[in-house]
Amino acid sequence: RDAGLVEGSITDGPGMYVARARKPRACRAGKGDLPGSPGTPGTPGGRAGGSAGGDAAESAIAGDATGNGSGVEAGFEARRVFTALKHHDAMHHSAVYGVLSGLLRAFACDAALPHGAPGRGGALRILDVGCGEAADVVQALEGVTVGAYTGVDTSAPALAEARRHLAVLGCPVTLIEGDYRLALNTSQGSVDVLWMGLFLHHLPRALKADFLHTAHGLLASGGMVLAHDPIMGEDDTRETMLARMEAIGRERWHFLTLEEVGMVHRHWSCHGHQERFSDLCALGEAAGFDVDMVWHDADNTYGLVRFMRRG
Repeated sequence: RDAGLVEGSITDGPGMYVARARKPRACRAGKGDLPGSPGTPGTPGGRAGGSAGGDAAESAIAGDATGNGSGVEAGFEARRVFTALKHHDAMHHSAVYGVLSGLLRAFACDAALPHGAPGRGGALRILDVGCGEAADVVQALEGVTVGAYTGVDTSAPALAEARRHLAVLGCPVTLIEGDYRLALNTSQGSVDVLWMGLFLHHLPRALKADFLHTAHGLLASGGMVLAHDPIMGEDDTRETMLARMEAIGRERWHFLTLEEVGMVHRHWSCHGHQERFSDLCALGEAAGFDVDMVWHDADNTYGLVRFMRRG
């Protein structure tokens, strides 16, 4: 009401609710109210704050279902679809988190050596952007000494689950509910590893550049950003990559209906800003990183990209 909206309805359900409000009809005549006009409220990448399932993809896929007026049932269905994708390892979570675990163990051992960053002593300070329930990253951190963990996500229920999962780390845990930029407002050199699970593609290229420049300042010397994300082939256009991803879904995701495959494809199409690896290299190098691809799937659709801070 304070924002000038008319109350609609609130539909509640287990672990999720949908609240609807609208602008009064009498206020819709202004030029700035036209869809896509400069006066239309909105933030690029506004859904990129996190998810309820450990990756930023889930909240955005759920948003595709609920944002078109199909109701709370569609939102629950979208959540079920993403859970099914993870259960069937359609986006290679098991391989990615296995590689992540090895990287973190090696990095922690290196940090404990005399040439490691001063004061780190092998206890890593982790920033997890789009942390969701944090169950996967907790498994990846098994055997790693964590000095501090900060996670950011837009979902309060997911963060409640994350706090329960993260208790096993035995370190200070900070969980931030809201936009990912809230987690970037921290002291210089305060992070050793910044992890992003299916998050980076939500940001248009200009925001990726800003993100990486900010991340460079947050990282300690020798720190790294790790991003699990869909990666365009060097010969791909965005259209050919999206077509290939949809074809893979229709061919292999027999645990989903064709309508559910279409829901996932709409997410990648409407909310994805996928990049070629060469473009990510250029963005990272401009921000002060050395960039390499530490893992990719057999279809060259998903990759795990490492941005190592120089200097």
